[in-house]
Amino acid sequence: MFPSGKWKLTLDPKLSGRIRLSQGGDVDLSCLDIVSVSTSKALLWHTVEIRARGRTDNLSSLSGDASEQLAADLHAFINSHLFDLIGTETDHLLDVDARLREITEDNRQYLAQADL
Repeated sequence: MFPSGKWKLTLDPKLSGRIRLSQGGDVDLSCLDIVSVSTSKALLWHTVEIRARGRTDNLSSLSGDASEQLAADLHAFINSHLFDLIGTETDHLLDVDARLREITEDNRQYLAQADL
């Protein structure tokens, strides 16, 4: 009737952009592969759902506050990794920005996702 909730999530910066999930076995999820993190409410408990490329993991048996905090911690961990990646590629991003500005200068053209 009640979920076992036997899982462990490790958010360790030393894991180099990876989140370790232990749920019957260890799985390392790359921050770049995570598509979404969401919370949902069941009758008696809350769940955090982590969607990654090719898999979905549910972390159940949480209180409402705990699920919201875990989701916020996951978002912060992933964003921190992304900010670190962006920070190391600043020169390349400035070059891309300059090229995009040439294309969209004076509102002559807009960019669709297919253009990127």
